[in-house]
Amino acid sequence: GGGGTRMQDSPADQVSCSSYPAKASGFARAAWCGSSDMLNVAYNPATKQQALVWQSDGAGDYWVIHGCDGAGLMNDQSQNWFYLEHYVGSRSWQRPWNCAQYRAGECRAPWTSDACWCQHWESPFVHPGTSRVYEYWAGMWTTCGAKWPDEAAAKPWFPTLQQQGLRSTAEYGCDPADAATAFVILYPWVCNGPYSGADWSAYWGDSGNWRRGLPYGDSTYGVNCYYDNEPFDLVNRKPGGYDPHTESRMLPPQLQVYKLVKSKPTDTRIHGWLIGEKRASDSQFRDTTGGDGFWLEMRPEGPPY
Repeated sequence: GGGGTRMQDSPADQVSCSSYPAKASGFARAAWCGSSDMLNVAYNPATKQQALVWQSDGAGDYWVIHGCDGAGLMNDQSQNWFYLEHYVGSRSWQRPWNCAQYRAGECRAPWTSDACWCQHWESPFVHPGTSRVYEYWAGMWTTCGAKWPDEAAAKPWFPTLQQQGLRSTAEYGCDPADAATAFVILYPWVCNGPYSGADWSAYWGDSGNWRRGLPYGDSTYGVNCYYDNEPFDLVNRKPGGYDPHTESRMLPPQLQVYKLVKSKPTDTRIHGWLIGEKRASDSQFRDTTGGDGFWLEMRPEGPPY
């Protein structure tokens, strides 16, 4: 629920409280919380909540589109809406990456060192409430004609992405006759730490918020987990000096850009396209528009969590 943590006993709670078992207060007060785009892709008729599962027939992965349900809280922001998750598949638990051993200035050309990459290595996601473990990508979605969420957040690296070919949401096209058009940039989930002196307990909650206890035991509160929209040279932060989080123009190492369309309000499926991406091995963003895309079916009851 809003403000605080809770145990996720029902499937409706489980799908809505992610990626931490905590929500900021006031998450349902934004003007767009009643938008038709949101209601057409995020409102769940079975649970009456703004969190809806979509999945291709026979697929092992699934997507969750959120409206104004408070999902998506990260430790560098106070409230969230329009969160989108891609559960790629089940994975085994692993410890967070130990990045505390690296220091500012160690990430430099040719940008191949572990100091550069440590905070960007993918990690499995532990689901609040169920403690199941997944490969997981996530981000914030928006509507046609709106700014990209990281553009609206004034990420200093976002102009670099635009210079490399990312277009505005409007330029990717949308039909006013469609019931909903959504755009999202997804990033891989990463976990690193624990960091000495860090305390993110307000986000992790306590062992009662997790089916099998805190995911990293006594070290959990010092672990930093997030979808990785951080600049590549993140490790080079110097207290009182250069802060990549607010200054770097280097792109995150991986991202996927999707367009999703629901034609009619009564439709039970949406059409999706991967319209751009940057893989870890890519030197820059690549346009991938064209092709037939993929279809996702509405799953009001959701897959097993």
